[in-house]
Amino acid sequence: MIEKLQEAIITTIDRQIDPTIREIKNHHKEVCDNLDRSKGKYISNLTKSAFTETERFKSDFREEMHEHIDDDLEDHVFKAMFEHELQKGTEKLRENIKRRSNECKERFVEEIKKDIEQFEERIKDSLVNLNRINIGSGFDPIINIDSGINKIGLFASIGGLALLSLTPVVGGIALIGGLVLGLIGIVKSVWSFFDSDYKKSQQRKEVDKNLDKVCEKIEKDMKSQIESGKKATFGKIEHLKATLNDLVVCYERMREGLIKAGEKLWHLSHNIKTRSM
Repeated sequence: MIEKLQEAIITTIDRQIDPTIREIKNHHKEVCDNLDRSKGKYISNLTKSAFTETERFKSDFREEMHEHIDDDLEDHVFKAMFEHELQKGTEKLRENIKRRSNECKERFVEEIKKDIEQFEERIKDSLVNLNRINIGSGFDPIINIDSGINKIGLFASIGGLALLSLTPVVGGIALIGGLVLGLIGIVKSVWSFFDSDYKKSQQRKEVDKNLDKVCEKIEKDMKSQIESGKKATFGKIEHLKATLNDLVVCYERMREGLIKAGEKLWHLSHNIKTRSM
């Protein structure tokens, strides 16, 4: 009886547990690679969309200001209009970036869910087999080989990923409080001594210079926010990858339990033989 149990343990390990561990590890590596690609794609799309919106704002705003300059506005009128339009334009830019970042986040979450569902589908048989493994009918070894993992229900709640609560890593754009007032130099009484063309030329230069400074500050802030959000997102992905490895850990603990059970059976058999001598 003991020898049959020992043989059953060896057979179970060789034919069921070890092949299953290799299979799950392969699937786990595949899903981890997919998750890494998804997170890289997410950050790339997020960065690209944010800076695309900024460049579009910069180009449109410059064109709009140059058109107003052609209207030959007085300096104080143009300055007030510039500040007002800049405030309005950057607010719209903030809304556009937020919208685009939400779109990127939604695509990212859908890709993550798809990766998890694919992994769950591929290991479904392994999850079922985990509850079928036994080493002999009517024999209940004293050794506890339960890993403490809810085997069949391990991934039941994956659909409700915490990733769904990810917030856009590009939030609001802080306007540069005194930048325009401090840097814009289009209000100069000396311009009144020059002709209209010269004044327009100087206004265009000041618009371009200050617009570049504003956008440079916006882009710097966005890079900082994206980098900060990237760390949080990557941390969640790494935690998810570790969680998906729980099934491998479960099988490995079962393997260790069976090996220990075999060792105890060997000692039991040895003691019986010794006593019978």
